Amino acid sequence: MKKKLFGLLILAGLVLSFPMQAQGAGSIKIWVKGNFVKSDVPAYADKERTMVPLRLVSEHLGKRVIWHREDPNIIVITMIKRVRNPDLSPCALTKD
Repeated sequence: MKKKLFGLLILAGLVLSFPMQAQGAGSIKIWVKGNFVKSDVPAYADKERTMVPLRLVSEHLGKRVIWHREDPNIIVITMIKRVRNPDLSPCALTKD
């Protein structure tokens, strides 16, 4: 009896000592600027990182995203506006 109890305790200790990753289907929610954002592509956990759709988050932050199927690169553009600045030149570019 003592051997069985000891064996169960050892087995329970081994099972509980292994790290486990809890992932529920659809359990990751995306919030941008305090607002919940619904996505057609789900976010997911990969090891110790959370993967979210870049276009969705970037566009909700006011950025422009350029991607071409043939090119593996993705370009995220911050909007730039022109302002008059007499110290530099007739026109200067500033980030929004």
